[in-house]
Amino acid sequence: MLAAELLNEAEMATDEPLKIKLTLKVNNLKKREVRIKGMINANANTGNRVGCFFSENFDLPENTEPFEIVVRVNNHNLAKGIYSIDFNIGIGNPTTAFTDFDLLYNVLSFEVVFDDFKSKKLISKWAPFWGNSYYKQVEIELLKNDMNITV
Repeated sequence: MLAAELLNEAEMATDEPLKIKLTLKVNNLKKREVRIKGMINANANTGNRVGCFFSENFDLPENTEPFEIVVRVNNHNLAKGIYSIDFNIGIGNPTTAFTDFDLLYNVLSFEVVFDDFKSKKLISKWAPFWGNSYYKQVEIELLKNDMNITV
């Protein structure tokens, strides 16, 4: 991994897709495919991991020229706060063994400040004991309404 660039603004929304451009280079032409693992840290580099994502495997070029990819995390669901991302490139996922070929840590940070990507409404309060995840796609279904209330 040669470089990482956050494609979002540094202040983003909890429902905004997280987009990162990575510049990569093949050092071992025997490796034919890899995956990207990203680890999200709360409070930017305190070591408090709050999430992880894995890409699908993708094919590598058959040369050693640098190339770029864009990683897009559609549903990060992060609550208000400052975060950083660490990256590993290698093979494997949670259902297999892991082998990492390269690491890129402590290079990108961002802050979740907006409740909604489209309206850019600020999150005015988020208590630490609520956690680091903010689930907005919640549905309520009233199953039975037998309440006969008279006043």
